[in-house]
Amino acid sequence: MAIDGEIPEVSQWKRLHDRGVILKDTEIDFITNGIVDGSNEALKFLGQSDYEWPKIIFSDDMDTIGYVPRQQVINIPVQYLNKMAAVKNPFSDHQQIVYTIAGKEISIPYSQYLKLAGREETVHHFQEVGHPSLKAKYSAISPAELSQVDRLLCDIEVEARKTVDAISIKLGEQPIWANFDTYLSQQYPDRYNKPVDHLISIQSSH
Repeated sequence: MAIDGEIPEVSQWKRLHDRGVILKDTEIDFITNGIVDGSNEALKFLGQSDYEWPKIIFSDDMDTIGYVPRQQVINIPVQYLNKMAAVKNPFSDHQQIVYTIAGKEISIPYSQYLKLAGREETVHHFQEVGHPSLKAKYSAISPAELSQVDRLLCDIEVEARKTVDAISIKLGEQPIWANFDTYLSQQYPDRYNKPVDHLISIQSSH
């Protein structure tokens, strides 16, 4: 309630709250700032520090953070934000599982996870619009046609993970994805780092 003579403070995230997002403003800030910070690190690594990016939307039709090539934006879905509302610990203390190998879960601080997400989606953007150090074209991915495993195995995602690891190393951090990619290459040697068309043709032949 506003005191006489004062203008009531309006949440900068009012539109999200009106759409059903139940996170606090500070929690939404934590997520968006982490992704933007990671994106800026990727821009610097790719020599694109002056590039006007990232552009962020909050859609109703996805459940995970991701790049949308048609709109060339990073999507932080409303459903994802509300899923994070179930986390009991403060985000600054939360550990996020990034992958599982042979039953062993690998987790990292949530703040680091958000930076990795910002880096990866920025790499995906430059896979889409073009960059001399990136060969894969992001929009070649068709989730409806690729299985979840083949999506991880395709050359687009392998290139993105390896680039994200290179950014981490440049910043003096431990690479997150190296062990994961070693595991995938050993488990699926005939499909690892292959183009999407090749993986779709393998799926179709079975």
